[in-house]
Amino acid sequence: MATGSCGPLRGNAPRTADAVDFLLLNASNLPDKAVYPYAFVQVSALARHFGLTVVRFDFVRLNRQQIRLHLTRLIRRHRPRMIGLHLRQADSVVESDYPPPPSGDPSKYFLPVEDTRALVGEIRRLTRAPIVAGGFGFSAHPLQTAARLQVDFGVQGEPDGFFARFADVLARRDLHQVPNLIYRRGRTFHANPRVFYPPFNGPEYTDELVDELIRFYGERSLLEGTMAAVPVEIARGCPFRCYFCNEPAVKGRRVHYRNWSAVEQDMATLASHGIRNLWFVCSEINIHPSRARTIARSMAALNAGRDENARVRWRSYSIPRMAPADLRAMLSAGFQPGWNDFPSFDDTNLAHCRVPFRTHSALDYYRRYLDWADQQRDPPPDRQTFYLFLGNAFANARTISTTLRRVDALGLQARHEQAAVTTATRVFCVDGKHTCGDQRSLSTLGRRGRGPLDIVGPTFHFAPALVRQLGSEQAVREFFNYVAATFLSSEHQHKRNWPGFLCESVSPAGLLALMRAARRARAVGPVAVEADDERAAKEIQRVLATLWKELDEAAVRRLFAPGAEASLWGQVANGVLIQLMRPNARSFSRILRSLGIPHDRDGFYDLSEYRVARILYRQFDSNQDLVSQMCRVHDLQADSLDLLQLHYLLFENNLRIQPEYRPLLFGK
Repeated sequence: MATGSCGPLRGNAPRTADAVDFLLLNASNLPDKAVYPYAFVQVSALARHFGLTVVRFDFVRLNRQQIRLHLTRLIRRHRPRMIGLHLRQADSVVESDYPPPPSGDPSKYFLPVEDTRALVGEIRRLTRAPIVAGGFGFSAHPLQTAARLQVDFGVQGEPDGFFARFADVLARRDLHQVPNLIYRRGRTFHANPRVFYPPFNGPEYTDELVDELIRFYGERSLLEGTMAAVPVEIARGCPFRCYFCNEPAVKGRRVHYRNWSAVEQDMATLASHGIRNLWFVCSEINIHPSRARTIARSMAALNAGRDENARVRWRSYSIPRMAPADLRAMLSAGFQPGWNDFPSFDDTNLAHCRVPFRTHSALDYYRRYLDWADQQRDPPPDRQTFYLFLGNAFANARTISTTLRRVDALGLQARHEQAAVTTATRVFCVDGKHTCGDQRSLSTLGRRGRGPLDIVGPTFHFAPALVRQLGSEQAVREFFNYVAATFLSSEHQHKRNWPGFLCESVSPAGLLALMRAARRARAVGPVAVEADDERAAKEIQRVLATLWKELDEAAVRRLFAPGAEASLWGQVANGVLIQLMRPNARSFSRILRSLGIPHDRDGFYDLSEYRVARILYRQFDSNQDLVSQMCRVHDLQADSLDLLQLHYLLFENNLRIQPEYRPLLFGK
């Protein structure tokens, strides 16, 4: 049996009487999204199968001094024959995690290859035990990464053959015969032929490993149900050729399914510790639909008769193309869908991306998921986020405009509180070729910011058509931030800066005059307010009533500069604006007619932000152009109610008219 380890929050690893065979370390965890490495489970299971002992330790969120202290204790206590370094990922693969200066600080970038290389230096100071590196991140570019880390050995892909020949590797004997081994040959590293092993067909989890996992996350997270879904592999390999993905190169293009009885044994072990929230590890669960149906039937049988708290919840990636009956069956069996970000909802773009689905099936699948999620007592935690990869390498004006048009037609913007748009592609080298871009166009991010191409580190490719249209990579980022907040979600509605709006639209004296005129005309009616709780709503109403009663200059100025009570006075400012503008709606309708915005007889309109923008983009080249023309046509005066209401129209719809955005938002 493998000896136990500790999570970094639980002190030191337990003392062992004899030297352990393998000390497995990880310095590649994302600090703000740390997970117990599934490699700890899978590597330990394989080592155990070959009679080897393992100790595991993760250095997440430890500083250099703490790492040195724990590493020293681990090596002195366990005297490992070999030390393994798990490189789960070489970076976050998300371009927005590496913002350029001045908004970003390269010295704080997530660069696990550099952190792991520093760990190699610390190990060399303490022991002569050989060091071997592996993991998905290592296997993406094994020869380059081995050279960067300066390890003794590496394992590309699965370590089955490595552990079978563990004694030979220790003795540096017949290294050319060890499957998937990377080793030094002279001054360079050599890679043995690649062998793609199927999943381990025995149980992987032990009570000892589950105890470690719970210590890593904290027992409270288990009790509260906030622990991350625990991985259990059900299949390995992917036959598809999505341009952005290197999983088939790392895990193979043939799908190997794990023996279901082994999966059931792991689920039973986890359930005995109270863990019933699982992530089924596979490329996509429905690559073979019949297999997905079989899994659903097995999970339905497992969950039959259980109350809600005892049911096993299981997630996995899936291709967003599934027969409605199959999706219903999986959902009723405890399935919670997951998928990679949609590149777009434009079939031409999807074909270029080589993804195994098209727009119709993706939208049908996604809408069914949203309908299901909205009916759950506890909706999935990411339900309110709309994930798209609109910055894919083949994106152009048609891609963006077609996607936005379809999102608007189906009302998807209103169903999401925020959106996350991936702005660029993480580039890999697969079969000797870059997945996109080339030697001349690519560069890599590091501690000193942008540098020459180094495929091991975070290397991103922006869609050339978007960069040409917008002028720079930074402009692409800003465009997608705007699109995400305005047309893909309601995020901008929740982040409106009402004091800032007032400062740009009306003077304090002008607002006070408008409010006094409204009170004299007895045109101030009640207004509903949105607040987190009833107490907050009552406080907003109280401040509103007091403000209208007193109408003194000092109180009105607080609407413009609320200080520490920004949230309260922001809501009050919104209430005041509604109370001023609602009675003026019929008068303002003449301006809506000039703008071409459909409205009812009372002067109210009901259009999405996208449709308002489409109407106004056809006529104007900037917000200022729009305001200037309306002022000229309708003789709008500074601090007038109609001018304030015009500014409100633009603000309410987060309108940002920029000529370079026009073809991207609405096509030619």
